[in-house]
Amino acid sequence: MGGWWIDHEEAKLQAMDEEWWKSTLPDGTKVDERQYENNGPKDKPFWCFKNGDMYLGPWKKDDKGKTLEAGFGICYNSEPKRAKGKCYLGDFKDGKCHGFGRSFWLKASPIWEKNHLPKSEIKENLQGNRGKGLPYEYVGSYKEDVKEDKHATATLKDGTKKYGTWKNNKPVVRSKWWKDHHDDNGIVTDANPVDVATKAAKSQEEKKTRAKQALAAADKAKKKRDEKKQKAKAEAVETEAKEKLKRECERECELKAAARVEKERTAQIAATRKKGKERKAKAEVKLKRERESEAGARKKEKERKAKKAKLEREREEERKPIVTPSDNNVRNGDDIASFLERDAIGYGAERTEMKKYAENLVNIEGCHSVQFIKMYCEDQDVDGWNWMKPMHRKAFKKWLIGTKATRNIS
Repeated sequence: MGGWWIDHEEAKLQAMDEEWWKSTLPDGTKVDERQYENNGPKDKPFWCFKNGDMYLGPWKKDDKGKTLEAGFGICYNSEPKRAKGKCYLGDFKDGKCHGFGRSFWLKASPIWEKNHLPKSEIKENLQGNRGKGLPYEYVGSYKEDVKEDKHATATLKDGTKKYGTWKNNKPVVRSKWWKDHHDDNGIVTDANPVDVATKAAKSQEEKKTRAKQALAAADKAKKKRDEKKQKAKAEAVETEAKEKLKRECERECELKAAARVEKERTAQIAATRKKGKERKAKAEVKLKRERESEAGARKKEKERKAKKAKLEREREEERKPIVTPSDNNVRNGDDIASFLERDAIGYGAERTEMKKYAENLVNIEGCHSVQFIKMYCEDQDVDGWNWMKPMHRKAFKKWLIGTKATRNIS
């Protein structure tokens, strides 16, 4: 392993006189202070590597016989130029951080005291990507020493907490870390790391349960389809026998009538076979979709609701009286349509559809200008705009919330 065993006093002395091994996870879990190696001295449970790094926790030999960190443990980084005083508490695999864990800085660490970490993923200017790099505490999942988690928590020295998705050791953002990392409701709040970890575990269990339920439902549906096919096949055989007898009788009476019946029968059989193939193809597609991931199921449900909402909107539009806008309303409608197409909804929105929305905003909702919308519209007002498509309402509400947040910050 390239190092030697040390006791508590030496481990504390080499870590700026701090008992780093007593650190805990957000739920209070910590590493037991004992010797994990069978052949190691019981009074010296800490392993000190040649470069000064220290480790307390389980060990395991890999396929090549090399002893590496494995299991729940804690390590201390002693490299002075890059990360002196940084610790990791959590799961290890093959000598790497792998699983759920917490990385943090000791209070006596120069990095933490100066509140400056060069090349940090989080900058001093939280609204942008420039400024001095800030050290932070990370609570979330790792994959072979790389931070990767959909619900990870980052905490700054001043207590600021944000949680969201991390990938490749960086927070995944569309524009700014401060704006895009928040709670499930989209409100900037301090996230509880314990709730984040619990939520992630619960989400995984729910996914497994839904997958099992979907598989059982698919098997049941397949069994019913097989039974239905067998019954249909038996009925088809019986029907064909009756038709054959009928055709023979009709042929004896009139050849011309028999020819017409034969043509109709052939067409009917072809249509039945075509429908059978279509039902089989639909059944295979349905079975495949049922076995897909939860995201696919949610998308299908979302499309169903969107169609239903669209039908309701169309019916409601039919019931509404036709309002003829004035010339002034037309000019305001053009401004509002440009505003919807460019800012509020955007993403290549169709001009004709935006003009229709603008007319409804002016004539139905009484929003006669862009400034009026920005000043008085609330997100609960948008919920009642049934004449607007659901996803467009969602985009408009998101823009409205962002506009209010910017106004409050200013």
